[in-house]
Amino acid sequence: MEKRGDEVHITPEVVVAAARNRGSGTQVMKLLLEKRGDEVHITPDVLVAAMGNWRTGKEVMQLLLEERGDEVHITPEVVVAAAGTEGSGMDVMKLLLEKRGDELHITPDVLVAAMGNWGRAKEVMQLLLEKRGDEVRITPSTQ
Repeated sequence: MEKRGDEVHITPEVVVAAARNRGSGTQVMKLLLEKRGDEVHITPDVLVAAMGNWRTGKEVMQLLLEERGDEVHITPEVVVAAAGTEGSGMDVMKLLLEKRGDELHITPDVLVAAMGNWGRAKEVMQLLLEKRGDEVRITPSTQ
């Protein structure tokens, strides 16, 4: 990128791919933000990709919150993705509750995703009950 930077275009797909990268996503995202930050837009698709990154999703999300917090909007799709991610979903959910708890809404879709989290359903549900128990409603659609 340093030698031919002006020939490299940072598209939304590139940013999503960086967020999704399980091996070096955090480092790639940091590089993009440092070198081409004005071309990097933090969209809901980027955040959902980071949530789906079971290995480094928490680190990617933490980086985005620190570097571009004003562009990070916690949509219902982002919360659903965090609740349903097996690997780092629990850690991402903790991070989101800590840093952006006022933007998180525990909807029936979030509960369904948490209960469907094959590897961490119990832990995610326990976290949601402990931190936001007043918002957790078991309805026919969440059973």
